[in-house]
Amino acid sequence: MKKLVLSAACLCMALLVAPVNGQFVINEAGPINSAGAIGSPANTTFTGTYGGANAIFNTFNFVGDLTEVNTATFASEADFNITNGLGDVDFDPTTTGGFTGTINVTSTLNGLYWVNTGDTFSIESFESFDDDNGSSIDSIWNNVSFTWSGSATFTSLGSFFEGELTFDSEGSAYDTEIGLYRSDGTLVANDDDGGTGSLSSLTETLVAGDYIVVLGGFNSTFFDGAANAGAGNGAFNFNINGNSVDSGTSTASQFEAYSFTVNAIPEPSSMLVLVGLGAVAGFVRRRRK
Repeated sequence: MKKLVLSAACLCMALLVAPVNGQFVINEAGPINSAGAIGSPANTTFTGTYGGANAIFNTFNFVGDLTEVNTATFASEADFNITNGLGDVDFDPTTTGGFTGTINVTSTLNGLYWVNTGDTFSIESFESFDDDNGSSIDSIWNNVSFTWSGSATFTSLGSFFEGELTFDSEGSAYDTEIGLYRSDGTLVANDDDGGTGSLSSLTETLVAGDYIVVLGGFNSTFFDGAANAGAGNGAFNFNINGNSVDSGTSTASQFEAYSFTVNAIPEPSSMLVLVGLGAVAGFVRRRRK
């Protein structure tokens, strides 16, 4: 087992801001049928394509009008499945239960949301609980808007050599969760209670590349291309290979977010070449005396 240590670069922490191009909005006037499970032919699907620069947004906002059709349905059952180039995210815009008539629904999530130039988002309305087995429409959305905005900010941890890294929240004073991503938004791994009690610990063998790791509170969720921050907060301590790299007080529904690079370990043959060149240089210097 390789034990990796913090490089000198890791001792100096700097804030990095991901590039962002304003915001990304998908509007759909409706009617948008919410009828059955994902894939039901009675559901409505619509799309939006992002034309800005590659970005990692930190806020996701939703607004829409939901109208009851089947009196047995709950507002919390009317969900959306959002698909982009990386994966699928099931989005529940409301926790409201039974309702009548039309209600306005708004929802704001904080976290990390990867959006790349040319990404096409496919959004399907569906029912998380189908009251009538898809035989009819349960509810209808109108005037919906999905907005990704804000620029994600990261603390740089510098660089490490490829191999095994352990991330943990030991020493923190609240229920934590950890998510590990490649810089393109691909989820590598996540952990809830792998540490002491409700603290988190995650060990992964990483190859060369750029990565992002986030520390959040209980009920954080992690997907390819998206991470939603849980509401838990308090005094935190973030460690890599048993070394504390950051501590402080977290904010509810926000991540402590870090970026770092993993470098390849030089091949033995490369090291021999370097040593050989050094020996030749020394021989030449001696001959010149």
